[in-house]
Amino acid sequence: MSSLCLTLAEHSATSLNKKIVRYCNQLDLIEIRLDHLDDVEVPALPAARTAQFIATCRPPRQGGEFGGTETERLAVLKLAVEAGFDWIDLEHDVPLAELPASSTRIVRSRHFFNSCPFELNEILTELAEAGGDAYKIAVRISTTSELVRLLSWVERLPAGLPRVMLGMGELGQVSRIMGPFLQNLWTYVIEAAGDEVAPGQFSLQEAQQVYRVGGWDALTHLFLLVGTRAPSLDRVRLLNLLFEHYEYAGVTLPCVVDDLATLEEYVAQSSLPFRGIASCDLLETSSRVDSVEEQNPEVLMEGVAEQFCQWTDIDPDREVIRGYLGGK
Repeated sequence: MSSLCLTLAEHSATSLNKKIVRYCNQLDLIEIRLDHLDDVEVPALPAARTAQFIATCRPPRQGGEFGGTETERLAVLKLAVEAGFDWIDLEHDVPLAELPASSTRIVRSRHFFNSCPFELNEILTELAEAGGDAYKIAVRISTTSELVRLLSWVERLPAGLPRVMLGMGELGQVSRIMGPFLQNLWTYVIEAAGDEVAPGQFSLQEAQQVYRVGGWDALTHLFLLVGTRAPSLDRVRLLNLLFEHYEYAGVTLPCVVDDLATLEEYVAQSSLPFRGIASCDLLETSSRVDSVEEQNPEVLMEGVAEQFCQWTDIDPDREVIRGYLGGK
């Protein structure tokens, strides 16, 4: 299963350095978005650290904020190599020879912020030919059909291919969360809501406390809670706490859809360990359902209990759920 990669996109070098010290022994990977710094400088990394560090200095042509020339940007990445970064994120159109030979690994990346191309095989081949140690492709997902096309393609990739393949946007978010099941090397997270540097990113707290990313294994079953807008995180969190409480190898993930039938068809033929799918708040009732749950926790509790029982044949103790609600 893959690791969490915390993206730090600070404007202040002082703030960035504080967060590097804070997280360098808490996570497996940390991405430093150098292009977001008001005054770009490569930070010194702590000598005593367990996290691997990825240096990214993204140009505007790939959705970044670096304001200098390409020569200046590559000079920043060269400094990151010299500073001991474990990984450099290098865009698809940059020759590998632009960086000095070193033990620093290269993740080749290409982003499509406005589309989900059909020629994903060709794009991956171009990344591989450009040279690197891992390959990242991020595409915009605007429909359930595009999501299914992306997931089906990733499933067919060779098992040993080092990769990070994901969909951006609200409908693509589930592909980010599912990263470990898709054999992605890591799953990008942000520190808190509002820190997003790409559409569909979710927080470290959500990853750890709601989805329990990092706690899954090969026996974990996938259950999808779907809606025309994002299902309540409280409902997802409670279902996952019940899986943990009853030692049931399962995880509930939220999935925004515009075509439930297409998703169900994909789930039925997928090689991934899907075991259940439930329509949480489809059609016109979505806002009403959430408001009722917010006003009456008992409604939420009974809905969660019913769903958990349908999926597992376990009728959960309502006091257990009530206790989790009280500890929210």
